[in-house]
Amino acid sequence: KYLQASWDHGDNRIRFDYGAPSLQLLSQFITGAGPLTLIILLVCIAIFAAMNLGYGNQVFEALAFFGATSDAGFSQFWRLFTPSLLHFSALHITFNLLWWWVLGGKIENRIGLAPLLTLLLVAGTLPNIVQFYLSGPNFGGLSGVVYGLVGYTWVSGRMSPEKGIGLPPALMGFMLLWLVLGFMDVFGLSIANGAHLGGLLVGLAQGWLDNRGKR
Repeated sequence: KYLQASWDHGDNRIRFDYGAPSLQLLSQFITGAGPLTLIILLVCIAIFAAMNLGYGNQVFEALAFFGATSDAGFSQFWRLFTPSLLHFSALHITFNLLWWWVLGGKIENRIGLAPLLTLLLVAGTLPNIVQFYLSGPNFGGLSGVVYGLVGYTWVSGRMSPEKGIGLPPALMGFMLLWLVLGFMDVFGLSIANGAHLGGLLVGLAQGWLDNRGKR
């Protein structure tokens, strides 16, 4: 009788769901970020792929900072920014792009494209100059921009919590600890400390400018 009751009252339609989890993940990945966030993410992945498919020297010579190659003249103004798109290991690019997608996507979706674009250009340029004067031209990575996002998100969360882009204190503490440990050379890694510090200062400044008078 239990079997009969299950057939009488249950939902006996058989559903086949092919690939739904993958589609849901893809949908969440796309909707979790705006167009600019996704474009920069894909550009960094494409550059990293090219560097690991036999074109590393050509890509580095085309995008590295002034002084990294013999023909990098000051007329090639893009070199102020393009080192931010270079990554040299899978861990390096994964760490940076994960933060870029989470924080950049949140800023773009909840505030707009303009503040993210400003952060990208300023925190992707000025910290590179700081890094150059600290350790020379051989560097790369989006981490200066990431620290800009961290600073901007933290200040916005403090000054304008209604925007919903605040950074938990534990994460802010982790990023500051990583910054300090980088300057102390605890891990023996080649870390762009100047870019990290410069990016954080840019993010804090832009966060204050964008949120002043809104408390």
